[in-house]
Amino acid sequence: ISLAAASFAIIVSATLYMRHPSEPGLPAGYHAQEDAMRSGLALVSPAGEIDSAPKDLRWKQVAGAQRYQVRLAEVDENQIWSSETPLTQAEIPASVQREFAPGRSFLWQVTALDERGKKISVSNLQKFHIAITNRAR
Repeated sequence: ISLAAASFAIIVSATLYMRHPSEPGLPAGYHAQEDAMRSGLALVSPAGEIDSAPKDLRWKQVAGAQRYQVRLAEVDENQIWSSETPLTQAEIPASVQREFAPGRSFLWQVTALDERGKKISVSNLQKFHIAITNRAR
């Protein structure tokens, strides 16, 4: 094969690959019906930059949910509190609220369970940051 023919073959192959890249396979253990519902749970508050420490966590109701598991963690995902409730809010204990110092960030997540305790929806991780306020005016 001449150098020109080999170069042409490489260019054609690269062009075809770029136009039709191979699609990645689904992860092992993926179950379309079960995993498609994972992010259907909407978290309401707290979210983003907030002025003061939250007293509770709130989310939207999920059809068929009998109870919710709530998880609160530091930004490194080290869990600092969890709870379970039939409501669409969870009061944060005072002992945990003391961790909410200005300048700190936290993550939280909620899992909806049906009457048998089976997961029916899991929220995305929600981050909130307690603002540092300038008290001198």
